[in-house]
Amino acid sequence: MAHRVLLLDCSAEVSQQLKNENFDVALGSIGFVTGVRQLPHPIYEADVIVYNPTAVKEVEIVYPHSLGKGKGVIKSRDIKGPDVGLFLEPLLPHLNAGAILLVFANHLAVPLSQLQTIYDWIPSMPKLAAAYDSKLEIAGLESQPFSAPYQPLLDESRLVKPIKLTLEFDVEDLFDQEVLIQNRLRKTIACVLKFGKGQLIVLPTYKSNDEIILDFMHRVLPQLAPIPSSKAIVDCYRSGTCQQL
Repeated sequence: MAHRVLLLDCSAEVSQQLKNENFDVALGSIGFVTGVRQLPHPIYEADVIVYNPTAVKEVEIVYPHSLGKGKGVIKSRDIKGPDVGLFLEPLLPHLNAGAILLVFANHLAVPLSQLQTIYDWIPSMPKLAAAYDSKLEIAGLESQPFSAPYQPLLDESRLVKPIKLTLEFDVEDLFDQEVLIQNRLRKTIACVLKFGKGQLIVLPTYKSNDEIILDFMHRVLPQLAPIPSSKAIVDCYRSGTCQQL
């Protein structure tokens, strides 16, 4: 059985291309981009989730203490659509059970505090900090063998530079963190956070996030979560090594 993939706020083009290649793909939105939460099924029914917000829905906000009005990112409570708790809160146990969540930390033209809010639904999502980095340190196979499956994502020439966001972690998350890209001050730019059997992968902005999503599906996912062939499954049951569900 193929992995079930949920693309959140990704392009219709990358969704269609994956469908054309017979991936089991559904397209939806968390709601910060469109103002409407569109989830084709609960998030815990997807094996792989990709989140790529490239814009935000701005609304009029009233500043406290009679400071007037302005524009700001829509708040989660104001997003229309399915109940956020029913669809999103089971995400953490789902990650622990083996789901993979790929997130692009995109630098958008909004205040950093507001940018953070569009990622707050993600368990243990690092805090975003301002940066301006062109000199990077990329995890290599010899010094960081854990990075082997992720190497197709680590081509520095494909990144948008300067990098304008770094990732900051709570102390309890540091023990489960694998750094893929960092700056010269050893501040994290891309990383993997392990959750039981699953993982959260956070990447910066690329010249084409769509191409990175395709590379992830074709070249990285098969290494992280290979799909047994039908022959392997048959042999498994014939040998008696598979457990009946």
